[in-house]
Amino acid sequence: MPARIPIATSAEGCASGDCLPEATDTPEAAAEEAEVASTQALPAAERWKAAVEAVRLANPRIGKSLSYGRMISIAGGDVRLAFPTDAGFHRATVFGHARAELEKHISKRLGETLKIVEEKSDAAWQQAGRSVAEQEAAEKATREKAIEAKVRQNPAVLSVLKVLGGTLEHVQVLEPASRTEEAVPATPDEDA
Repeated sequence: MPARIPIATSAEGCASGDCLPEATDTPEAAAEEAEVASTQALPAAERWKAAVEAVRLANPRIGKSLSYGRMISIAGGDVRLAFPTDAGFHRATVFGHARAELEKHISKRLGETLKIVEEKSDAAWQQAGRSVAEQEAAEKATREKAIEAKVRQNPAVLSVLKVLGGTLEHVQVLEPASRTEEAVPATPDEDA
């Protein structure tokens, strides 16, 4: 039978953290602190949009659900959100299983400990500014209408339609791959 080696169990030395090296600021930590500081100077709506974007980068699925909430206020350690009645899935995600993770990401991004609080009043929802998802949908619709107008007035397109005797029925705008799709490496072909 091998000899037993005594194990030190005192709260001194490394067990207490005394021998750990001093924490040095890494470039990533310094950049993150600067980003949080710059966010705190923004109006509440812009701070909220930055927080939603940070959550989307960390977890796109719950970030999408968060983007459907209209921010009522950020004050007193609370972020008050209201959801439209037709966004029940997104509301359930935000105030259900994803709440702790969302609060962690939002607090980290905004530089203060925040809790997500649901505002169920229809009046509060009506008075709040548009949600991030609503703003993005409006921007997308405006952009697509402008592109369609340019295509319909393009001399080259008009010339082709004249030569071929055709008409332009529909213009489809193809969106570039999202940042999360670009980050995921393509799977190799199985035939190769």
